[in-house]
Amino acid sequence: NSILPEIQKTAIWVDEIATASSEQEMGADQINSAIQQLSMVTQQNASASEEMASNSEEMSSQAAELEEITRFFTVDRNVKNQTKSIKTKSATHNGPQTNGKFKSNKPIINLSGFDHDKDDYMAM
Repeated sequence: NSILPEIQKTAIWVDEIATASSEQEMGADQINSAIQQLSMVTQQNASASEEMASNSEEMSSQAAELEEITRFFTVDRNVKNQTKSIKTKSATHNGPQTNGKFKSNKPIINLSGFDHDKDDYMAM
């Protein structure tokens, strides 16, 4: 008779161990799922980083091309002085003005260095 209570105790412990094992398995599955999601996000981030690096290189290349294409443009250094002069004349209502926009007979961009035989600027 004394063996029966011990067997019942052992059965209860086995049942508790089985329940704990089942809970641990569920926890392990959740951890595994979280790790898989983390791995997927890491791969997406790596892919996005590679794409951004590629886009950055492309933009840098395009900026260099644009700089080369526009290298022949020069800005007339007197434009700033012309603008001040026009604003001063406009303030007294004696300066050239059309529909609220200032007019100047002097070119703002000097194309004298432009090589008209080059077609490089048309490549884009």
